[in-house]
Amino acid sequence: MHPTTTPTMPAAFGGAVSSVLGLDQRPVVVPTAVPGRPVSDLAAAYSVPADPTAGSGATIATVQFSGWKSSDLATYAQAAALPLPQVTEVPIDGASATQLDGSNGDVEVALDQESLLAVAPKAAQRIYFVPSTIQGMYDAYTQIANDVAAQHISAVSMSWGTCEASLPDQYRTVLEDGISRIVGAGATMFASSGDTGTTCGGTTTVNYPASSAAVIGVGGTTLQNNGSTFTETAWGNSNGSSGGGYSTAARPAYQANTGIPGSSRLVPDVSAVADPNTGIGIYSGTLGGWVLGGGTSLASPVLAAQLTTTLAARGCTTGIGDIHTALYAHPEAFRDVTSGSNGTDSAGPGYDLVTGLGSPNWTALTKLLPFASTCPTTTPTPTPTTTPTPTPTPTPTPTPISVPSSGVSKDGTKVSAGTVRLPGGTSIHSPLQQYRLDMQKDGNLVEYGNGRALWASNTSGNAGATLAMQTDGNLVVYSTAGKALWASHTSRTGSSNILTVTDRGDVRVLTGGTVRWHNGAPGADTMTPASTLTAGQSLWDTAGKRQLVMQADGNLVVYISGKAKWASRTSQYHGSRFTLQADGNLVIYDAQGKARWASSTSRYHGTGMRLVMQQDGNAVLYQKTTARWATHTHG
Repeated sequence: MHPTTTPTMPAAFGGAVSSVLGLDQRPVVVPTAVPGRPVSDLAAAYSVPADPTAGSGATIATVQFSGWKSSDLATYAQAAALPLPQVTEVPIDGASATQLDGSNGDVEVALDQESLLAVAPKAAQRIYFVPSTIQGMYDAYTQIANDVAAQHISAVSMSWGTCEASLPDQYRTVLEDGISRIVGAGATMFASSGDTGTTCGGTTTVNYPASSAAVIGVGGTTLQNNGSTFTETAWGNSNGSSGGGYSTAARPAYQANTGIPGSSRLVPDVSAVADPNTGIGIYSGTLGGWVLGGGTSLASPVLAAQLTTTLAARGCTTGIGDIHTALYAHPEAFRDVTSGSNGTDSAGPGYDLVTGLGSPNWTALTKLLPFASTCPTTTPTPTPTTTPTPTPTPTPTPTPISVPSSGVSKDGTKVSAGTVRLPGGTSIHSPLQQYRLDMQKDGNLVEYGNGRALWASNTSGNAGATLAMQTDGNLVVYSTAGKALWASHTSRTGSSNILTVTDRGDVRVLTGGTVRWHNGAPGADTMTPASTLTAGQSLWDTAGKRQLVMQADGNLVVYISGKAKWASRTSQYHGSRFTLQADGNLVIYDAQGKARWASSTSRYHGTGMRLVMQQDGNAVLYQKTTARWATHTHG
């Protein structure tokens, strides 16, 4: 619950050293049996929905850099009249679950595990004991990511951290990869923002991993109540103060509307009780008995446990991954902490650098958080949009030119058979305008969709070539000399021939509704950077049974065999668009251009990104072969 000894780094990491800190205040020793604030106050103060299961079936993980006395948890459970939870100890790289670090690190472990028991008494606990090395942390994150699904880990709490200024970029990159895989696997990660205001180790810097864009950075408050009425101020007194400030990382999209100048990631995101004088009691054999626990090392596990019980209250024992976008999109779901200071910055209306958005109202957030595919929805199942109002998406080729009515239809969706040859620069598009077939001026007939070329006639280098949908049913690209450069070979198939593009990206020659030729372009399942889905537009798997659709109501939904399995929960923002940005971030923008949901993947810088609707039902954002984000849907 204070700085540990300086860790050593393996030779593979160049021998650089980064201090690892326990981020909460030293506890205040008190004599009573079960001291401190009643745990029921935490549920009342943060409006945690009633959960008769008390988190049963879910697991909360912690990362620890010291062994512990497991008897501390047993003593707490007996005094609090709670059954001992299932506790699994997972040593990483030879770390010991019982060897104490000699600096009271075991007290930190006791605080974490006892506060989890107090808030989510039936949730299983999984403790990862880790050496104080970059390699150890990375291996721990890797193991947690591998365990998320099988062990039903819904939340991870990290009450230790590193001064960001002391963490070399190459090490941060390694750790970010591990954190991203935890969150991508479906767990929400919380981390303490620190107990020394805007400094860490005497330097003006924030704490990591609280400053990671994929982690919920947790600040601290002083919690007071008069009966059932609770109030909070920013924590800042002789016991410590809420950590916060500016990260060196770029500001993520979800923080774009905080009102704080600059372009840096802001810390913290949210806050909860951290003042030891208003905290809960814990038991520590090392400290001689009962103490008042506090610091942001209390706030982080409290919020991790409260998220778990909130999800359990709606029948969900699996996690929902990164929740930043949902939190920042709904500041009304927080108690805005407007007074108090950490010694440098002051709390105020709206987002601030001491308490972030404020403290959560979990009952309000229950209706606003995303849901996993295995969890019941809290709103009616969304239905596919049948009459969308599409808007054109940016395209990489010239704007189509006007042609006679006997050629392209007025709505631009088909070409009827006739004697007119369509010149270069002419296009038709799918009904929802997601896919487009261009007769390019270089002579190439090309289909575009989702930000990329999907199919081509390979007739470039023939400037002035034209396209003919002939009355005999043959689709032909002709050179200026009248030579056939490419053809569909569908002549003599009958009358009423048309050329069209379906909303799944298939270019077709039809005769009376019968498909005579199609290109079978494999483009409906993938988006690439700078591509956009507007109302009604979709990604389909190649089997045509699994769909990621941007609905006209603003909701992005995964459907499997017509049943909604995942949603962005943005149905209130009608007319929104969904884009894979050049920086690698998936973002839903409302009609006014305000970001309403994001995957928080901009830190990967977009190189090699693609969003795929897979045949297993999972929509996955890949960077080359590495999964960076997913809906975790199956079927």
